[in-house]
Amino acid sequence: MSQPLAFEPTMTLSDKTARQIYAEVKANPARAKFGFGARAALVNIDFQQAYTRPDLFPKTAYVTHPNQIGFTNALAKAARAADMPVVWTHVAY
Repeated sequence: MSQPLAFEPTMTLSDKTARQIYAEVKANPARAKFGFGARAALVNIDFQQAYTRPDLFPKTAYVTHPNQIGFTNALAKAARAADMPVVWTHVAY
């Protein structure tokens, strides 16, 4: 039997678009400052074989496209060729 949450969920339902929510947040003068940097970067978040190789990890991985790793590598190569930063992150336990 699962334990009840020790905190209130933070997800809310809304009919607003992401752009509308962003505009509301930006319009709030009390908000913490944020925005876009001076140039673009490619950030690959937690791109691990445990999530992308069902042949090796059938219980955790899934494929959205058979060449998803190849597509990601091609994007990274194109970004580097355009002198864009490429960042790879991973979670380690």
